[in-house]
Amino acid sequence: MILYTEDTLTKRPIADLFSSTHSPLQNQTFMNYPVPTIILVVLFLAVTACSPKQKTKLNKTGQLHFKTILKEQYSSIQKKQDMIITKASAWESLWEQMHKNVQPMPSLPKVDFSQEMLIGVFMGTKSTGGYDINIQSIKETESEIVVTVKEIFPRNTGFVSTALTQPTHVVKLLTSKKKVVFVRKAK
Repeated sequence: MILYTEDTLTKRPIADLFSSTHSPLQNQTFMNYPVPTIILVVLFLAVTACSPKQKTKLNKTGQLHFKTILKEQYSSIQKKQDMIITKASAWESLWEQMHKNVQPMPSLPKVDFSQEMLIGVFMGTKSTGGYDINIQSIKETESEIVVTVKEIFPRNTGFVSTALTQPTHVVKLLTSKKKVVFVRKAK
C-alpha cells in the first residue's frame, strides 16, 4: 500500500520518507550522530539543568572563597587593625573615613549584608612606601574562620617612596556566625 499524501518539508510522497535512499533531514548536521548519542546528550542536559543549584562556599581544604573589594596604599586608616564588617552603616562609615582626602569620593562598592560580610586588614600609617598587606587565605574550621594575613616590609637595599602610606586590603565573603581569627605573617 502506497500513501500519496505529501510531506510538507520535501513535497514527496510519505512512502518515500521511509525509504533507505532518502531522508528529509539528511542535510542536517545533527543527524550524522547516532540516535543513542543524541538521546544521551539530551538526557544529560535535562538532568544538569534540573539539578538544584547549591551555594558552595568551601572547597575540600576548608578554603573559603573571597573577593577583593579594596586594595590600596593610601586608605587614611592610621591605626593597625583588623575589622569584620557585617552592617551597611559600618561599611559606609569606613568607606567615608578611608576616602576622606579623595575628591570626588569613589562610589561605595555594593555588598549584600544579608548574605555577605567584609573583612578588612589595615597596616596603619607607615613613614615610607614599600609596605603592603594581603589577605592570603581564609579557612573555615568547625569552630572558627582563620584569616591569614601577609605583611610585607621594605627591603634595606631597595628604594622606596618617602610618602606616608596606609596599606589596606578589604575582601567580601559569605556571612558566617563563627569567630574570626587573624594570623599575621611578616615577610
